Amino acid sequence: MRSLIEDFPQQLQAAGKIALDFQFKQAATDGIQNIVIAGLGGSGIGAELVQNYVQPRLALPVVVCKAYHLPGLGRENTLDIACSYSMNNEDSLLSLQ
Repeated sequence: MRSLIEDFPQQLQAAGKIALDFQFKQAATDGIQNIVIAGLGGSGIGAELVQNYVQPRLALPVVVCKAYHLPGLGRENTLDIACSYSMNNEDSLLSLQ
């Protein structure tokens, strides 16, 4: 754990480089009215970072959900994204049910 904390500045630099180098492709957004990013704990922090980055660039609302169940936003018109830092937890997957 200590090494993760000590390496945090390097992790941020690496993440920033990945983000700057990434080339977005135009996605099909027909009918999408909302974006919900689900993540609890540390995953929720990552979801909030994404929300803060993309919200000013989108005409759609981006909501972070830190609960086991997603808000009812007209599910068929909502893009749901599950965010998991550890990829070893059930909470993000359960939120998509």
